[in-house]
Amino acid sequence: MILSSLSNIIAVDLSYRDTGIAIVESHHGAATLIHAYNYVNPPMGYGFENLRTMASNVYKTIDEIRLKAELFKADVVLVEMPCFSQNAKAAIAVGLLWGAIVDLDYILVEPSFLKIWSGSKRGDHKAEVKAKVESMTCLDKKQLANDNIVDSVALGLAFCELINL
Repeated sequence: MILSSLSNIIAVDLSYRDTGIAIVESHHGAATLIHAYNYVNPPMGYGFENLRTMASNVYKTIDEIRLKAELFKADVVLVEMPCFSQNAKAAIAVGLLWGAIVDLDYILVEPSFLKIWSGSKRGDHKAEVKAKVESMTCLDKKQLANDNIVDSVALGLAFCELINL
C-alpha cells in the first residue's frame, strides 16, 4: 500500500452496541480530524429470533463503515476488533462481528496498539489514551465521554503518526 501526501483514513473501534468511527485526513504529515461519532445498535435480546436481529444489526454497522469509506474515498480503513468477552451474549456478538468484517477491506489493529501509542501502563485503563486524544483534538465533552469515539480517533491519529515516521 502506498499512501500519498494526502490520505483519507477511516478508523473504527468496532463493537456490537456502540461503534466509534473517526474520519481522519493525513496531509503532508499532519493529521486532521474531520468527523468522529458513534454508531449505536439496540441492546441484545435473548432467544433465536434475537440472534437473527443481532446479526442484521451487525451487518448494518458494517454497511455504515463501508458507506463512510466510499463517501470519503478512504485510502485506509483501520478496525480495532473486540477480542474477548465477559459473558455468553457478548461472545456471540464478538463472533458475529468477526464474521461480518471479513468482506471489508481493512487493516486489523490490536487494542494494545493504542496503549503503546499513548504510553499507557498496566492499570491506566483508558486515561492516557483519552488524555492524548484530548490534547490533540477539539472533541466535545460528550465525545470524550464515549470510549469508542475516543479509541477510534486515537486509532486514526496513531496510524497517521506511524505512517509519517
